Amino acid sequence: MSVIRSLSLMFIGLFLIAGTGYADILKMENTEPTVVEMDNRPARGMTQEQVMDLYGEPMARTAAVGEPPISSWNYSGFTVFFEHQHVIHTVNHTNAEKGMENP
Repeated sequence: MSVIRSLSLMFIGLFLIAGTGYADILKMENTEPTVVEMDNRPARGMTQEQVMDLYGEPMARTAAVGEPPISSWNYSGFTVFFEHQHVIHTVNHTNAEKGMENP
């Protein structure tokens, strides 16, 4: 019994140690990463119906994938990401992306 317990504790310790030393690092020179909420973009928590009422039909839609299902709608200047029927993120396009303009 004590051998099994010792091995179990050893494996638990190894798993705890292995998970503590790894992380991705995002280095950004000469700038601070920031989240900017813009008044003229869909806000987190809005429904797809509310987005459609305010911004109209999107130029393109991406079907939901994964669990929870994530879909997106593309508008000129930004893309809206939904989880189920609610906005989770709005991403502004940059001028470098396929010639799209930032309004």
